[in-house]
Amino acid sequence: HLDFRNDLERNHGWNFATTCDTETLLALFWAKAIEDKLNKKEICSILGNLDAFGIKPLFVAKTDEHQYIFASEIKAFPSNIKSISEVNPGTYLDLKSTQTSKRDIPGINFEEIQWFHFNFSEDSSVESLYNQDGSIETLPPNLAQRIRNALKLSVHRRLIGDVEVGVLLSGGLDSSLIAAIAAAEKKKIGIRIKTFNIRFDDSSSDNAMAKLVAAFIGSDHFEYSFEKQEVSEDLDNILWHLETDDQLIVRAAIPLFFLSKQIRKFHPNVKVLLCGEGADEIFAGYSLFQKYASSENALEFSYELSRRLIHIGTSELLRVDRCTMAHGLEARVPFLDLDFVSICMKMCKISWKMKTPEKWVLREAFREEKLIPDEVLERRKVEFATGVGEWKSVLTNFATKNGELESSYYRKILLNRFITEKNSSFANSLTTQLKNREIFRKSILGNSILSIDDCYQFMTNVLLLEKEDLIDAPRENLLNTLIVAMLSCIPFHNLTILTQPRRPPTYFEIREDMMNGIGGPCSVVNTFFSWLLASLSFDVHLVECSINGVENCHVGIIVLIQEENSLTKKKYFVDVANGKPYACPAEIPLDNERFSSIFEHSGLRWRLARQGDIVELQHCHENLWNPAIYFNPHKPV
Repeated sequence: HLDFRNDLERNHGWNFATTCDTETLLALFWAKAIEDKLNKKEICSILGNLDAFGIKPLFVAKTDEHQYIFASEIKAFPSNIKSISEVNPGTYLDLKSTQTSKRDIPGINFEEIQWFHFNFSEDSSVESLYNQDGSIETLPPNLAQRIRNALKLSVHRRLIGDVEVGVLLSGGLDSSLIAAIAAAEKKKIGIRIKTFNIRFDDSSSDNAMAKLVAAFIGSDHFEYSFEKQEVSEDLDNILWHLETDDQLIVRAAIPLFFLSKQIRKFHPNVKVLLCGEGADEIFAGYSLFQKYASSENALEFSYELSRRLIHIGTSELLRVDRCTMAHGLEARVPFLDLDFVSICMKMCKISWKMKTPEKWVLREAFREEKLIPDEVLERRKVEFATGVGEWKSVLTNFATKNGELESSYYRKILLNRFITEKNSSFANSLTTQLKNREIFRKSILGNSILSIDDCYQFMTNVLLLEKEDLIDAPRENLLNTLIVAMLSCIPFHNLTILTQPRRPPTYFEIREDMMNGIGGPCSVVNTFFSWLLASLSFDVHLVECSINGVENCHVGIIVLIQEENSLTKKKYFVDVANGKPYACPAEIPLDNERFSSIFEHSGLRWRLARQGDIVELQHCHENLWNPAIYFNPHKPV
């Protein structure tokens, strides 16, 4: 922001009263408004925007008096709110838009910002740095250097400010690298950075490692602890700040809540904390990725990695922001710097991220730097809530004594607090937000997602389904019910292409046409259907299809359904926007190089056949199999 400040002072005459970056933002808005006025333009109507990951939350509410209010927490709104919407990461809000918002707040348009693409296509400029199959033992030196430089620059940017900055140091790989880089930066100007750690009891595995790193990098290290009694006394307050009943988030949040409390009490000058969140989502650090650790699961691996990074704002970042801000501390996340993420997502092959030990790319990039002790560089992932000590059973016992499941116990406490502090209507708004957040988190489709109300309105009013038809889990029976209804009730046509500009349809155009039963081309019908399935907790991905030799002229859907009592998922091809429709989804055994699956519908015989990477949908006419559609299920849109 310093570059902006210099320009504003020199060219716009702004006299800054502080060195705060927020004042720079205010001055930029002022300068833009003056420029628009001088040029007789309409004053800028953008009201707010959110970063690509949701590092800081943002909600917008509408009151009975037709006022719009913004806040970073739901509880901040007055009790007379009419509706609340959580702004998704990577979006901006425009009050003057006349389009209907997908979050049902009329008058506000939520538009997605294309910050960058979450894909794994390697940058062609570095193609020569590695073998085609990624089978190398060391990271290419040029790429390792770019990763190091990007992370160092990211930390440097987040140390800028007029307040003291500390580091949350767990003793794991991620936080240790951030602490080491920050310590080296501060050492250049003769300052020893402060690092902080917390434990529950003597079983903490993080404690010893954090001390080792602190001694190695030369930081002033402070260690604190918390006890069972504190958890019991503060649980209501912790849930009030978190605004979630997700048991995994709550478990991981409690140590950070107490650590933030101690930092605020004993180190009042520390206002900013650097943390190591984001690395596990970028480099596949979680143990759950181990089940994908084979080449035939590379597609699922990349989907899950993308999903977790896209939705980190609903999990790790939510925990970090709420716990630190509850005590007036700002958490900054160097691993989520856009330049750093872009390099690591676009230039690192999936096969590297599937290597063991986890986060192999990050370890290799910093191996020669010797920034942290070797035993920490090689240390395997330990979940934060586990590393601070064996205390999670305390929470389970609290719930068990009350005869409830852990998440139900949290929700009861949370809603009771909201009813007491606000009212029952406000508590219902919170419940809706929790449901929508869970839907959003499970989808890889990002902001293109439907609310539960949208889903049931469409399925009952347009697809003419009864509510009892929709109570199934995301299994094949429910999928078939929805497919048959779509083919019966939604017309497939290209008429809207003739009445709208020649461009990809927007979210709002797709939603409006489908919610009114108008239908449209495949880009409308199948895309909307994928949103519907994702909102109902199906695992879905769009694929480009070719028809009659015309490449990539059609969009189909791949649906992954987990088998009951099994960890494996079956893959199905679905198409509800085709001139020759079929109903039953056809299973695609992707672990089989050659297969043929025959099924019948509406008097037609269909066959799904695969040779190599290409899957072809064929229909039988006069005993001859004719190709209808073909696609590569490994290449999602």
